[in-house]
Amino acid sequence: MRGALLAMAETGAAVNVHPGRHPDQPQEVADVVRAAGADPSRVVISHIDRTIFDEARLLRLADSSVVIEFDLFGQEQSFYPLGDIDMPNDAVRLRFIRALIARGHLERIVISHDICYRTRLTRWGGHGYGHISENVVPLMRARGFAEAEIEAILVGNPARLLAFV
Repeated sequence: MRGALLAMAETGAAVNVHPGRHPDQPQEVADVVRAAGADPSRVVISHIDRTIFDEARLLRLADSSVVIEFDLFGQEQSFYPLGDIDMPNDAVRLRFIRALIARGHLERIVISHDICYRTRLTRWGGHGYGHISENVVPLMRARGFAEAEIEAILVGNPARLLAFV
């Protein structure tokens, strides 16, 4: 982690962290970032939707200024073979995102869909690469997300994170 933070400082690239599955792990990462004096707004913590399941813990993590990534959109089953958890569905993910926005953390949210197996592609019966634009964005609109919020999450935040500073 310290090496990645040094590389971030030298290159201006953001860092994406794949945390362990324990719900304390993302906060531990944020604490290491802070202790190292690195810029937490350039650190993206992935797989939040399979790691943190309570709003208070999620908001505490966002308050540390790291970027929260919900990257399992399209995975709608509650069964998770790698741990004893109940996976959230897209509607629950959006409720967590709404809570983050209400707390003032819009600039700390990114989303994606973890297409890491061919069975997640539409050709093989999965949700596919179009899931967010075809299904999640309309759900966001139906749930009262403003166009500016959708734009920030899908375009502005990723563009800021992908730019070298």
